[in-house]
Amino acid sequence: HSSDDEELAHLIGQQIENACDNQVKAFVARYSIPAGETWRDDILQNLKAAQVLIVLVSESSSRSRWVGFEIGYLWPRISRKGKEKLPVYPLCLPGNTVFSPLDGIQGKSLDNFEELVGVFEKICTQVGGDIGKINVEVIVDKVKGNPEIELSEIDIKAILSDFMKQYKSETWILYLELDQQLSLPQGSAKNFLKSVAEDKGRIVEQETETGISFKSRPVKVSVGYSRYA
Repeated sequence: HSSDDEELAHLIGQQIENACDNQVKAFVARYSIPAGETWRDDILQNLKAAQVLIVLVSESSSRSRWVGFEIGYLWPRISRKGKEKLPVYPLCLPGNTVFSPLDGIQGKSLDNFEELVGVFEKICTQVGGDIGKINVEVIVDKVKGNPEIELSEIDIKAILSDFMKQYKSETWILYLELDQQLSLPQGSAKNFLKSVAEDKGRIVEQETETGISFKSRPVKVSVGYSRYA
């Protein structure tokens, strides 16, 4: 995907991770690479480990040198035959068609519910996911730009859970800013972040009406002794 499509790529990745109970990692560079890491090395490492490749086909990605590089890097695996072939799914934004060198592979429309269900069924079979846990409708609505369709509580918590994976202890979080940063409905962070953080092993350090910070939960260590030692 190009940087213009990264929010959509992140949403799709989260849905796949949800389907696999977070046992499969969906790599989306901006959201998956921790601060301070060498991003080129991280991208290459994840390309090597890829089980499935999803390409978001848009005007921006068709011009992106990095998208072209990543496809070229994986081309030896894409062009193989049999079980060693890397599955590729070009997903097209409205008005776009699959570009070279993937134009020999059938693409599917991101604004077509039935086509997306078919794609995700195949992906779930390949990576061990449950198609029933993927909210295809929220992806289609994102593509169509339907502002009135709201994310479910499960989707919101999944997005916040992903955020907490990258969170640095004692960093102050403003609820409204986090909602805007993650494209969540207003009030999402305030209503759900605390419980999501606690599930991730964090405890509240400071909390106000407008924000919150967390620290890691102390590890309890039991020390035993023998009176006969």
